[in-house]
Amino acid sequence: MSGLCGEVARDTPPAHLVTAGFDPLRDEGQSYADKLRSGGVPVTSIHEADLPHGFLPFAPLGPRAQFGRAGCRLRMSHDRNAFVS
Repeated sequence: MSGLCGEVARDTPPAHLVTAGFDPLRDEGQSYADKLRSGGVPVTSIHEADLPHGFLPFAPLGPRAQFGRAGCRLRMSHDRNAFVS
């Protein structure tokens, strides 16, 4: 079931969303981030405009995917520390 189809639970943890430009779920990902934010959930997001859906495990195949994955890891590490503090 889509997270867009209900209410945001009061105890929803902070979220980090990653979307890609060539991703059939890009718009839904952004809508979900907006819905969480409107429900008071701390949300960070990254949009990799020139990468396809599912790019994270394909980083070994090329430098652009490696760069995208590294950016995600860095942001997630930063956000995790910010949410815990």
